[in-house]
Amino acid sequence: MTGRRGGRELPKGLSQLLRRDLIGLKLKVISSPCHNYRGIGGIVIDETKNMLILDTEDGIKKVPKKAASFLIKLEGFPPIRVEGWRLLGRPEEKIGR
Repeated sequence: MTGRRGGRELPKGLSQLLRRDLIGLKLKVISSPCHNYRGIGGIVIDETKNMLILDTEDGIKKVPKKAASFLIKLEGFPPIRVEGWRLLGRPEEKIGR
């Protein structure tokens, strides 16, 4: 089974990942139009409709989801690149998708 968003097919595992709560996941910003966000990495400690809040080595950082690309690290799996627009939405809204 695959998920659809924007007309593109998503692998089953990625589709399921995008529907779950991201809190607790390790991720890194790998691209963003704002150079200040590039390279920020840490653990997701909170999530809003449009932002990820990360606990980083340099403190708490807020990163907009929409324009960034993220590398999500799951234990036991290779890192997964995810476009931020795929993460948009409140956590409680994503569960029903």
